[in-house]
Amino acid sequence: MKYLKKYKLDNLKTFESYGSDDLIDYVDFHLIEDIFDKNYHMDFDEAIYIHPALIWDNFDDERFVTEFERDYLENQSLEDVNPDDIKEYVLDNLTDSKKSKIREMYLEKNEHEDEEDLYDSDDYENMLDEFDDDEIVEVAEEDENSYDIAQTLLSGSFAGQTAKDIISEFYGIDPEFYTKNRDSYSYRDTYDDNFQQLKKIVVNYIDKQGVEKDWKNGESDDYKKEFTVDYIEESPEIQKNIIANNPEKALDLFDLIEGNDDKHIGDDYNFQKAYIEQYEKDNPDDHDEGEIVQNAIFNLYEEFGLNPEIKKEYSDELILITMSNYNI
Repeated sequence: MKYLKKYKLDNLKTFESYGSDDLIDYVDFHLIEDIFDKNYHMDFDEAIYIHPALIWDNFDDERFVTEFERDYLENQSLEDVNPDDIKEYVLDNLTDSKKSKIREMYLEKNEHEDEEDLYDSDDYENMLDEFDDDEIVEVAEEDENSYDIAQTLLSGSFAGQTAKDIISEFYGIDPEFYTKNRDSYSYRDTYDDNFQQLKKIVVNYIDKQGVEKDWKNGESDDYKKEFTVDYIEESPEIQKNIIANNPEKALDLFDLIEGNDDKHIGDDYNFQKAYIEQYEKDNPDDHDEGEIVQNAIFNLYEEFGLNPEIKKEYSDELILITMSNYNI
């Protein structure tokens, strides 16, 4: 999600490089992305606070509407139904008992009517026209449970509505609050209040893994590098990648990992070999060639110990070093 780059705020954590900024440019980017993906832990609350659009990009709208409707109907009765809908329901579901109830109530309201003629009539709609709302409810309840009727009539009340529609109508919260009034003096307080209210309503319907995935995908390549810089010092995997692809960076890597107790490739053959060769290239005029190699070997020995294969390969130099009182 590229929008994250646009809305990234200053209070996001940044990472200091501790001197390994240059080396990050020599790490394969696919490895940087892999390290970032495995080690970067997003703060869910912070992510949706900084950019609430992540909520709606990872929101189960259908489940929210379904469950809201279910809970809403649980608390409804016929008193909450439009009387015209109840009347239509009665006419569509006329039973013998409802017909008798209508005639009976109609006669009570119209004593001058001829009872015999009335019982031959089937004009129940006109009779119901004379009933008030409570009387229509009474007819409906003649042979049915009022709760079941209410459930039937109100079912589907939220068809075509979205979570945002419901939140706006029933909770009085603008789901798009974060896009408005940014220049207002009290915007931050309003933002905080609206965010906390919205979060309580929707948090159980947000795909947190989806939020984290979008957040990570939205980070820039530079930010991923900036994050991964700190892992060079303690990741043998990254160190090996640097040496495999850029052995000329062995001296820089040496400076970075010296002093580390573990989590380094200091005793790795490829690293030590690259270090010796690069040390020779970087110090062509300091001493004769033999002394330069000896110095490189001694540096490795003193800091990391020597790899067994390096000992074999440079056995002649080791003899000279011992004779020179290096005490290896």
